[in-house]
Amino acid sequence: MAGECGCSGSAVDDFKVNVVVDAGIGTLHWQGTVDQKTLDEAVSLAADDALIGHELHRVEASITADDLMAMRALHRAGFRREGRRRQAVRADDGSWHDALLYARLIDDQ
Repeated sequence: MAGECGCSGSAVDDFKVNVVVDAGIGTLHWQGTVDQKTLDEAVSLAADDALIGHELHRVEASITADDLMAMRALHRAGFRREGRRRQAVRADDGSWHDALLYARLIDDQ
């Protein structure tokens, strides 16, 4: 890891954002449920910390294609959509969903 941002309080219990680093590239992950504003801020802070604070060249994230809150948060944090992985994520009910790949480079700032 590059950074981990934990949030607390009744509205964001058990919400966590972290960046896992492999070969100098950070992969942004989060778990838990929060409102749009909190997600926007957490994604932006984690990406900034990884790119600026830890001097990574690239941070990326993969989300399901139907996750509109995540799409908004990534766009607002300066991420660009790079592609779609068709039927790449299997849901708990056994159905398959597309995944979208987003990335932000240090040069994008």
